[in-house]
Formats: sequence, structure tokens, C-alpha cells
Amino acid sequence: PGVDLIDTIERLRPGWFRAWLLDPPGMRPGTRMPAFFASEHAIFPDILDGDARQQIDAIWNYLSLGPSMPIPSGVELDAGSYQLAAVDEPVLFGTFMDDVGPRTIAVGFPERAHVAWDGTRDRMALAWRGDFMNASGTWHQRAGAVQSPGGTDLLELPPGPAVTRLASDDTPWPAQAGEGLGIRRDAARVPYFVTKQGGLEISEHAEAFLREGGSCIRRGVRVDAPEFESGIHFRAAIGDSIIDLGDGRFAIDDELEIVVLEGEGLVREQAGRRELLIPIRLRQAGGGEDRWAGDVLVEVIW
Repeated sequence: PGVDLIDTIERLRPGWFRAWLLDPPGMRPGTRMPAFFASEHAIFPDILDGDARQQIDAIWNYLSLGPSMPIPSGVELDAGSYQLAAVDEPVLFGTFMDDVGPRTIAVGFPERAHVAWDGTRDRMALAWRGDFMNASGTWHQRAGAVQSPGGTDLLELPPGPAVTRLASDDTPWPAQAGEGLGIRRDAARVPYFVTKQGGLEISEHAEAFLREGGSCIRRGVRVDAPEFESGIHFRAAIGDSIIDLGDGRFAIDDELEIVVLEGEGLVREQAGRRELLIPIRLRQAGGGEDRWAGDVLVEVIW
């Protein structure tokens, strides 16, 4: 709906960018570029205390997100394009997605990092950045159209269930997940995918967040149980190489970084590859009932 500014920071320097916006005629006499920030009176006095330099730097930081730049509030996409985009809250889109399955639930975030949930195998399957999804195939031919993510930087998440109970340190990770119980949404409309595995109720969600170079995702898992159980683990990543960088940071195959925010990561060898596992330690949940619960939260940066 406008000029594509995705490559701005690859072509311009931040100092020149600031000087240009502060005084376009001074940089290039006769230019038609309006001197938007040149007024003695702040154009937006409520943003960053009306400081024009800070406001321009904020614009530069926004542009630095590249393909992850959120769609500005108020900008409408072409309705005829069937392009889906999250603006104020997450968007859910049920579709048949390539490499995921016929019961895919794609979740789009305003921060322009997205995930896909495999509703057949009850697992978080993919993450990507940039555009969310184009609904034209599903709209016109649901049974025969296989959709693909609209963006780039596709990341395949570990196969199988995210959480399981391991009887010992060398117990293989199972291929099958439990039983799907549906979706819940929190106050911010973030979806939580709920599954049941034995006596465990597992609630899993993802959220997008902005960082230098683009957006990434946080994955969160909560496990509830009617009684205490040990050996419960969350599998954050698998790879040929997993290096502990310290402070809860792990590098996987030089392509991915996992930051453990809640929990403590450990690495094990399994079937010729390495797995990054995070034990989930159950504690009494309280609330007048004899229930147990545990949480894990990680950042997935790629």
C-alpha cells in the first residue's frame, strides 16, 4: 500500500538519515521533501517527550526490523489480495499447510514472526518471519489447495511432542503426542494449545517479540498434574551440534540460539544427534486443590 522501505538501512547510514529528516532543504536545496521535524513546536509532543532526534531514531529502529516490520496501525491491505495480517492482536487461520498437515492452525502476530500448529499430531511445527499467510487457496478451493507460509526464514521445530515424561536419562523421545483438548486464549488473545498426555495437561503457546535484526518467538509450556510426577522434560531443540554458551544460552548448528528464561537446560546424546532438554519440576499449585504445576519459557532466535 506504499513505498517498500524494507531495505532502507542497507542503503542509508543512520547519521545521514537523521540529518536528512531534520533539515531536508539544508541537505539538498530545492528538494520537494517536506521539513516535517523542522518546526520549533513538536509535531508529536506526547511521543518521546517531543524530542525530534529521538523520534527519528525510533523510526530508524523500526526500519531496522526489515521483513519483521509490523504493519502500521491504520494501513489497510488490499482486500482482494486475500493477504492476512495481524495488526492489533494475533490472528488464527485454519488451513492445509505444506510440510505440516491438513489440520494446521497458523498463528500470526503483529511483530511479524509466526508459528504453525499441527492439529493432527498436536505439536508446534513451524516458525517464520515476514508476511503471514495468503488465504486465496483456502478461500477458493479448501480441499485441493496446500498453503505455504507467506514470509521467509522458515524454521522447523523439533518433531514429536514438546513435553514428555522420560523414565531414565537414555529413554528415547516419543514420536506421538497426546490427545488434543482444544485452544484457549488469554487476555491479549494469544492462543494456548492444550493437550493431554497420561495424567498431564500440557498448555503450550508462542509469542513474537522484536529484537535487533528482526522478530523472533518465545515458547512457553505449562504442565498441570493431579499428583507429583518426576522426569518431565521439554525438548527445546535437536541438532548435530549444541554448544552451551553460558547464562542459559545454547547455540544449535550455528543457525539457531535458544535462551532458557525459565528452567535449566541440559544436553544429551540420542540416536546420533544431540537434544536440548529442560526438566520441568512440578510444584504444588495451591488454590485449595491438591494439584501440581511447572513452567518453562525459552526464546527461539534464528
